[in-house]
Amino acid sequence: SCISSNWCCRCSLWILSSRSWSSRFCSLISPEYDILYVERLWIDDYGVGQASGFYYIRPNETFHEPNRKFYPNEVFRFPSSNDPLPISSIVRSCFVLDISTYCKGKPISDNNSHVSSNDLFICDFRVDKTARTFTRVSKSKHFNTNTKPYCFDYYVERLIIKRDYQVRTLEIL
Repeated sequence: SCISSNWCCRCSLWILSSRSWSSRFCSLISPEYDILYVERLWIDDYGVGQASGFYYIRPNETFHEPNRKFYPNEVFRFPSSNDPLPISSIVRSCFVLDISTYCKGKPISDNNSHVSSNDLFICDFRVDKTARTFTRVSKSKHFNTNTKPYCFDYYVERLIIKRDYQVRTLEIL
């Protein structure tokens, strides 16, 4: 396995989970992987590695105004989950950045490999347990990303991004 405990505790991970948060919001089910920030790793009584933390959800998993626009890769912090998840369900690492860090560049992953843009997400808001109320995440609550040159690849020119993604709702005929 390519996962070590000190690596996991410092980054977000894409995970495959049979009990997706999407199923709790009956409107849409996302075919994408769930994103979990790993806060705790342990081995249970049966010798199975477990992880727990909090999830990030996508705009189509929230209740919002129909005309609200999002960044194409925006996610929202969901309240902590105490449900353990087997480490074997972890697919790969990804990064959830604040908007300022996202526009500067992207982290360098394991073995000096560059992170794919599909593995980078923006998080500026958190939602409540019903995924209806959006609250801006304060600067002090963001998880800092090390932006030193040996682990962060700066863009030549800072990105300028806009909220132009609009969730399309499926109409039931």
